[in-house]
Amino acid sequence: MTKLLRTLLLAGCLATTPTLAALREAFVDPVQTGDGIRPLLELPGANQRDLRHFLAIDDARRNGFLYVHLAGSGGLPENSLEIIREAASRGYHAVSLAYPNWPSVTDLTIAGGDLAAPGQVRAERLYGEDVSPLVDVDQPNSVVNRLVRLLLTLQDSHPDEGWGRFLQQSQPDWSHIVVGGHSQGAGHAAYLAQEQALAGALLFGGPGDFVTGLGVAEWVQRPLQIEARGVYGFVHQQDPNYALFQLTQGILGLSQGGPTQNVDLIAPSQWLANRLDSSRIDVPEANFHGAVVVDDSLPTDPDGSIGYAPVWRYMLGVALFADGAEP
Repeated sequence: MTKLLRTLLLAGCLATTPTLAALREAFVDPVQTGDGIRPLLELPGANQRDLRHFLAIDDARRNGFLYVHLAGSGGLPENSLEIIREAASRGYHAVSLAYPNWPSVTDLTIAGGDLAAPGQVRAERLYGEDVSPLVDVDQPNSVVNRLVRLLLTLQDSHPDEGWGRFLQQSQPDWSHIVVGGHSQGAGHAAYLAQEQALAGALLFGGPGDFVTGLGVAEWVQRPLQIEARGVYGFVHQQDPNYALFQLTQGILGLSQGGPTQNVDLIAPSQWLANRLDSSRIDVPEANFHGAVVVDDSLPTDPDGSIGYAPVWRYMLGVALFADGAEP
């Protein structure tokens, strides 16, 4: 696929804003999807929050891919509904998982003097493997099992929607799944892209695993199992960890797509990079870390639309290239 064709395809995605009227949205209690799955009562303010998964699907528009979103440390699906709605409007089956993500990987490992520790925490949270003394996540409560059990539940309750197509022998069919996440979730998406042949990975405000006095965590330096062109990063320039995120995304190979492009200074039709950033300052409560995808921190345009929605559409266009065609 030529760069010109890629640009035209992405421009088409950006130019079309389908109606959200056809979306089916729902919250699903993880506890009801499988044995051993527990409520996330350890999260800050858990008793006043919605601890359920969130999903959206457009019955009139399906592209054959699943988008899975993972919130940041202490975050829940209720905090980032708009990215799921946008993914569904682009034709994805879209889900946001409630999963064990507290305390943060950074708080657990930054001062521990062990470059392997961040990867071990991620492996345990993703797969439920007993590999880290810093967390206690069993297999039923792992990200992967929670995803599998949600898909099985949805296939049983809504067989006409085709959720089961994203499973093979009761495991995720990663080749048709795009994983995205914010902060800690961005790290999980990158980690999975190193272990699974994902259809794509979207890194919002991350990853940032760093050990004081030693440097970037060991896992960041592992090779991807997918082409680097299938991984996209988006970070605000005033994010406190902007420089670190640029470093880790570069190590992961995103610099192969060219220099970071500022989405505020370049027209969407000219976006070609795998690393994007923003410098706009109209961010609610100056939460620049959350501004790239967390609902309460999203900047809005004068017409009330989400300022970064075009960026999301560009990144979600990764499914167009999951067939292995040359960019």
